[in-house]
Order: sequence, then C-alpha cells, then structure tokens
Amino acid sequence: MNIAAIIVAAGAGRRFGGTTPKQFVKLGGRPLMAWALAAFQQVKSVQEISLVVPARRIGWVREHIPRWGFSKVRHVAPGGRTRTDSVAAGLAALSPEAQLIAIHDGARPLIDQATIQRCLIAGRRWGTAIAAVPVTDTIKVVHTGIITETPPRDRLWLAQTPQVFRRDLLERALAARPRHLHPTDDAQLVERLNAPVRVVLGSEENIKITTPHDLERAHLILQHRRRCSLQCV
Repeated sequence: MNIAAIIVAAGAGRRFGGTTPKQFVKLGGRPLMAWALAAFQQVKSVQEISLVVPARRIGWVREHIPRWGFSKVRHVAPGGRTRTDSVAAGLAALSPEAQLIAIHDGARPLIDQATIQRCLIAGRRWGTAIAAVPVTDTIKVVHTGIITETPPRDRLWLAQTPQVFRRDLLERALAARPRHLHPTDDAQLVERLNAPVRVVLGSEENIKITTPHDLERAHLILQHRRRCSLQCV
C-alpha cells in the first residue's frame, strides 16, 4: 500500500502573534514546518509528501524545498479558507497511487519516528489511526462560567497528529462535511461516517506550537534531545 503524507502549514497563526505565520518561525535554525517535513522524509514507507502553505508563500517555499533536501515533497499546494479545505487541497495534489494518507500539523515540529511508525502500522491494519495521549488533569465542562460536567478522566485523550486514514475513507469524509462544520481535526469528519477511529499512543513531546511559550518549550525539548544524542555517541 502506497503511503503519502500531507503536512498542513497554511494557518495564519493569529494566537501566536507577530507578522510571521508560526509555521515559518525558526526553531533550531529552521522553520517549524521543516522539522515536520524532515520527520516524514526519513520514514522509508512514505513515498510522497504534499505540503500545504499560504498561497502568498508558495514561491518562497518551492525555492527552499530543494535547499532543505526534502526530495519526497512532490507538491506544494495553496491553503484554503479552513483547515479542512487545506487538507482537501493537499489530498487533491497527491498521486492516485497514494492509498494511505498521514495528515500532520506543520506546527508540530517535534514528532518522532516511533509515533509516526505506530500510526502507520495501525493505519495499514485498521484503515484509521490517530496519535493521542491520555489526559492527566481533571477536565471541567463549563457553560457561562459554571461547571456543568466533570467527565471521567480515564476516558479522555488529547488528540495529536499524525492522523492516518485510507484515502477512500478520507475522501468520503471530506465530501460529506457540512459547509457550516469547521472541525479542529480530521478524525471528527471520519467519526461522522460512524467509522471506528483507532487511537495510538502519541508523545508528550509532540506539542503543537500555538503561543510563544510553546516555542520556548520546544527549544528546551530540542536541547534535551541534542544532549541525549551526544551522550549516546
């Protein structure tokens, strides 16, 4: 089964602040999205990558892809109005041979090989798989400032990416999406088809960069990884 990845890096990043979209902000000397691309570039079973970026930055990105050495990036597509529109654009750019699709956020730069492999293995077997980690805090459901529910913590997981789906299932989920629905992840669309979505253990380090504080945390994680790799040499 041919496997492809869609790296979604088309958001405006308004919560991050500043004039540069967060996926282009530097971490360890290269843009956040370049770290995500590098992770999937190194997975042997991934044949091609579709990168989705803001339309105004396509020229710059296409110029830099060869410099970064990402030979599997075959397509750079313009992002849509919503995240789901961007995923659809990335999917449309992939070759027909790609039948298992891994979708990953360009703002999750610290994804590791082990998590990717776990998701792909489960995706091959079940047709669906998402990375997630168990919730450790108590969660409160709040309405107008008042707690309405405290759901059982042992049933709650924090969804991450990659999220892996058979192409035909993902295409059906995208086609069936009501235009008023703006899901925050792709699994929500597949769930609407009543298809079971498997959860695979993710990583506490697979954080999404949303605020400058998240970027500071990512720097610390990266420094820790580098120290560990030097000690193992």
